Amino acid sequence: MTIAKLYKPEAVVSFSTETGEIVLRAKADQEGESIDDSVMSISTNNDISADAGTFQIQLSANKKWDEILASNDLVWIKMARGEPASSVSTVFVGLIDDVRKTVTVQGGTPQRSITVTGRSFAKALINFEVGTVSEMNMSLNTGWLLGRINFMKMSAADIVQAVLNELAFKFMNYEFSNGLTFQSTIRTKLSSRAGESLFDDNSFVNFQGSVWSFIREIINEPFNQVFWDCLEENDGKPTLIVRETPFNPDSWNALPIHHILDDEVVMDEVGRSDVETYTLFSVGPQSFFGSFDINKSTNVFPYWYEPYFKKFGLRRLSRFTNYVGFTSADDADQAEGLRQYQKDLYNWNIMNPIFFNGHLTVMGHQRYKVGDRLLYRSDEGAREIEFFIESVSHDFVNFGYWTTRLAVTRGLPEAGAKRFEEPWDTFTTYDATAMGSPGIPPEGAETVPVGTFELSNPTFPNLPGTAISTVIINYARSFIGKVSYGMGWGRSQNDIARNRFDCSSFVRYCFLNAGITLGTLKGITTDYLARQGRAASLSTIKPGDLIFFNTYKINGHVGIYIGNGEFIGAQSSGVNIQNVNYWIKKYGLGSVRALL
Repeated sequence: MTIAKLYKPEAVVSFSTETGEIVLRAKADQEGESIDDSVMSISTNNDISADAGTFQIQLSANKKWDEILASNDLVWIKMARGEPASSVSTVFVGLIDDVRKTVTVQGGTPQRSITVTGRSFAKALINFEVGTVSEMNMSLNTGWLLGRINFMKMSAADIVQAVLNELAFKFMNYEFSNGLTFQSTIRTKLSSRAGESLFDDNSFVNFQGSVWSFIREIINEPFNQVFWDCLEENDGKPTLIVRETPFNPDSWNALPIHHILDDEVVMDEVGRSDVETYTLFSVGPQSFFGSFDINKSTNVFPYWYEPYFKKFGLRRLSRFTNYVGFTSADDADQAEGLRQYQKDLYNWNIMNPIFFNGHLTVMGHQRYKVGDRLLYRSDEGAREIEFFIESVSHDFVNFGYWTTRLAVTRGLPEAGAKRFEEPWDTFTTYDATAMGSPGIPPEGAETVPVGTFELSNPTFPNLPGTAISTVIINYARSFIGKVSYGMGWGRSQNDIARNRFDCSSFVRYCFLNAGITLGTLKGITTDYLARQGRAASLSTIKPGDLIFFNTYKINGHVGIYIGNGEFIGAQSSGVNIQNVNYWIKKYGLGSVRALL
């Protein structure tokens, strides 16, 4: 049996308020003006998939902390093991959300304390919203960001930097008592896919929402990753990281790696699951050539792995990118780019059912960072597994312990030696015959537009809806004549209670009633909805599909198709049923997306 090492950890918490600097130590230290032993416990969490990391600090009620501390005060958390030659290092930097008295009863005796909660520096970007004010009757045809930010042909990393410079650093005003500002506190480490180039900026130039939501749309997930962490190379300052997802051997092997043995592990909760298994992969591009079926016209078809199909069927993973687009079927270079996106989507997800994943709780240490690799060599388990770290949580109790809980995934035995072997990179092009459907033309055969129609007078198929689409449509109908419309409405419970929506928030609310969550309440946009599900067309549209129109921008308006050439949605006249042909003639057809 392996016995874990024990240390006497220490923590230092610094608060920068409007009036001064306060340092709390969880280990006796008589130097300076530090306040000893006020920290009872600390917990932090940083997750690569979450919008913001979180922290909670439990303080003893020896001072009126609920009066001393306030929302948006700067919090700097450092920890150390307390072993020889160790020094405190930053594990989290954030902004306070809430300071509140709490009372617990232990052994019949009430115990009073102060709970301080907050989020990482992403909070500042989440709270800062940008856009136009519709009540001012401003023209949205040209885009309020045109001339401020150059989007076209830029990489995601370059656009993120431009957004920070033009919006965050120019207008956000955070000043702390230690002299730091928002801009001087954070650091950036920005890179993205080689050769990445934005094809069309229509979805960006009129963005409405938080700066953080804007960045999430820009970075082209899942092909790039975005997250925050405190890096020693930046003196522990919070760093916004944008980078290419490590799909391939070079980028994967370049990730930092941390080695642990059994004596570091407090709890092992790792296993395997086939919940996120996919067999068919496709990436949808931007398109500006009318009614053509993009896949058949450009000869780019989904990739699949047939051995998994025989176990799981056609379990599809579809994504959309603004960084590949077509103006005609002859854009060969764009077609090759689209194939590379599909290849990377396949490679990142095809081994999901054989990966080890779960949680490892280890002795506390500040070295672990999200997005790094972890190599766990277990003599007891007689195996050596290489993981990817998705989240890092620290739990500290004064005069007690410090543990670090790692959410790990992509784990493979033999130190990951077979990570880049089959089924990695062994996809084939789906030939559409798995379920007995018609095949595609052989390679080199002439391809023609499929489902072509005149946009001025399209015809619609009489395809049946599903039980879920009926629920969604009937619920949408119940709002006819009962809704007030305003751009940006429907993103708070207060708006929803008063039946105040715009087009995208109304679609989200109708789908939510049927148990389908589309995005977040505050972050829902037509651009987000236009990337969901899979591409469809007017020749295949069915009840429950989303249909978009190019009003003030590409895909500026969305509604729910109900059949017979009609859709229901929230317009300036409220919720009502509209004629698709009329909207196409007036504004032009945007995307059609099948979500069900």
